[in-house]
Amino acid sequence: MKTATLGTLLLLLFVSGCARFAYQPASGDNTASVTFSSDGIGVQPMICVPGKGFKATGLSVASNDSDSEFVTQVNEALKKQPEVTTQVPGDSDTRVGFSYAEDKKAAGTRERCKVAVFFRARAGAHYRAHFSLPGGQCALTLTSEDDAAVDAVAVPYTCP
Repeated sequence: MKTATLGTLLLLLFVSGCARFAYQPASGDNTASVTFSSDGIGVQPMICVPGKGFKATGLSVASNDSDSEFVTQVNEALKKQPEVTTQVPGDSDTRVGFSYAEDKKAAGTRERCKVAVFFRARAGAHYRAHFSLPGGQCALTLTSEDDAAVDAVAVPYTCP
């Protein structure tokens, strides 16, 4: 009985500890929102927290956007959604990105990539960050809510 209680306690500590490593969305009136999506590729949205590095959002983008109730339930249990929206500080320089890890190949290797953009997030604005793999190369596009281009610059995946 003591082992089961200890195991439960360790699991709770692990889960609560993971939460503090995830990105904590900005709050209040001076925020902007970013919706992350992909071309049906499982990918983790990332937000730069100055001085603390890139932090993963609490949810990741699902690789399968199915009408199947079972797939939807599995994705929910794994904290995956077709799109992930979060808040970032408004009227501030912002870096957002994606971290991608391809499924293991037969040789046991895994392709990985991380991409990021830098832009000035305007308070009240809504942005769309989209991940794709054109020609096998990782790409990130950032647009405004109405699909207009945003003055964003591709930057190395670093978070000062």
